[in-house]
Amino acid sequence: MASILTPVVSFIIDAPPPTRHDPGRCADRSSPNALPLFRAVASYVSTHREDLPIRNPVKVLIASPEPFREPDGYTIATSIEEVLVDAGFLADDV
Repeated sequence: MASILTPVVSFIIDAPPPTRHDPGRCADRSSPNALPLFRAVASYVSTHREDLPIRNPVKVLIASPEPFREPDGYTIATSIEEVLVDAGFLADDV
């Protein structure tokens, strides 16, 4: 039986996670704390254009030595996903 290899891409960002300007608005590159993540992901995307954006469901693991503060109305994981979409790593229609 053939196995399917799942590629692993890691982004190590030495910065707080992105948050939204407003809980009712999606996070993007201009959101608080988003630029370090956006720049790292956009750099990766620029060298892997033929494979991106990812349109299939993916597993995203978020790790931090500090506990995340969960803002009202959304989660930190959601704002990270929104920045990954803005950078072109994930498709918005998944």
